[in-house]
Amino acid sequence: MEEKEVLSVFHEMFDKALPILKNLKEGFNKENGTLLKEEAKKFGSIIKSYVPFFDGIAKKREKDNTEKKAIELLTIAQMIAAGIENLATKMILKVESSILFSEKAKKEISDLLDEVVTELRDLKDFVLTKNPELRKKIDERTQKIIKMAYDFDSTHQRRLITGICMPQASYIYLDMTDSIRKISREMRNLAEKV
Repeated sequence: MEEKEVLSVFHEMFDKALPILKNLKEGFNKENGTLLKEEAKKFGSIIKSYVPFFDGIAKKREKDNTEKKAIELLTIAQMIAAGIENLATKMILKVESSILFSEKAKKEISDLLDEVVTELRDLKDFVLTKNPELRKKIDERTQKIIKMAYDFDSTHQRRLITGICMPQASYIYLDMTDSIRKISREMRNLAEKV
């Protein structure tokens, strides 16, 4: 199996995931539970659609280096998917339970999502091109997202202390920022392994 074939599968997978992430952001901002559920379902179907390709590789007793790499990258992509699915679940819970976020908290999550979308776009392009500038951007963006998320968590804690935020909203907010950090870290990890 050729490395280009494997990497093109990941490129295609990430290309399909990009509009879903954008729509999750829109569903979150508009508090549209229907859109959030539709996009979460689409994301799950993307992952399932590639199962036969990876099953064919996984079932081989003897794998060449490219096939081993494909399986390694798949496990990282699955971690990205788990983070996105967790994020979508919390967004749906927030909307369906009518849990309110302050305008500042909504903007913080939206800003983090913008960064994740950009990082995924760069990762999608990087898996095909292996462009070192894109690799550097992915590293820098991961560092930026992690710093932003921790800063937002600290600001959020002050909102909780002063009574601007309620504990039920706090749990969901913190879970969302944590999911976003994990997604970003795994994207960087995948780029390192390419």
